[in-house]
Amino acid sequence: MDFRQLESFVRVVELASYTRAAMLMRVTQPSLSRQIRQLEVELGQTLLYRTGRGATPTDAGKCLLEHAYAVLEVVNRAKSALNDHGKEVSGRVVVGMPPRVARTLATPLVNAFLSLNPKASITVTEGLSTVLEEWLIAGRLDIALLYDPSNANQLFLESMWRESMVLVGARKRMTKTGSSIKFSQLAEYPLVLPPVPNATRILAESTARRASIHLNVVAEIDTIQSILELVSTGAAYGFVPEGITTANAERLGLGVARVTAPVVRNSLMLATARHHPSTRVATATYELMKKLDYAALGGERQTSLN
Repeated sequence: MDFRQLESFVRVVELASYTRAAMLMRVTQPSLSRQIRQLEVELGQTLLYRTGRGATPTDAGKCLLEHAYAVLEVVNRAKSALNDHGKEVSGRVVVGMPPRVARTLATPLVNAFLSLNPKASITVTEGLSTVLEEWLIAGRLDIALLYDPSNANQLFLESMWRESMVLVGARKRMTKTGSSIKFSQLAEYPLVLPPVPNATRILAESTARRASIHLNVVAEIDTIQSILELVSTGAAYGFVPEGITTANAERLGLGVARVTAPVVRNSLMLATARHHPSTRVATATYELMKKLDYAALGGERQTSLN
């Protein structure tokens, strides 16, 4: 098994096509097929199914895929470490952000990075915090911004921002609610929340357990923006970060009530994996990310280390 074989396998899985993978890697399709066949023979497993629509991994292929990502990332880190011996920061850094955070902070981060590190490159990957956390621990990311990560023992964490959670509903349905409600009263409202393992959902459910109440979740939607669109029709209520309502309340005709007793806050954490060594380019990027304008997200500045 060698690096080229693993890379060929990963690219075919990612693109679901031998043809597209061969074009991307600038090799012939027979050469690519031969690389993967050699890998299958060595491992004694069929790794890919060829179909009329392309290629899909077998169960053995899915198992290998996660290990292949880790191996390729180690090799890329080694290349970056060797590049670090130059006078200027070089190499590649991969950063993960939740979609809402990326919409606000990805552009200023990339602009600042390219200005200060002209010989380096940056990749920004979007995903749910729970997925990004797994990728960070697996070595597929160098740095991530995560909402309330669960594997604190495997991560170095620094809290960048906090937001209070609020109840949001169609304005006409919020007239009797008032400007604030107790958390225990949420049990009286039909809620639309993201599905588990979304960090907002986990925060809501864990707070409900501590308060000995059961949340009335009538619908689940992945993205907060889609939740707000549904809430605006009056079909249900949302439990969302306060900052997200600022740009949407007027446009969608939403009413907002602060949640108290207890006040529930999420935390946006700057995270790196404890067991992965940092490169110069990753360290430089981490320092840039500490200086981003988190106020643009709304909420409360939080500078303590965790």
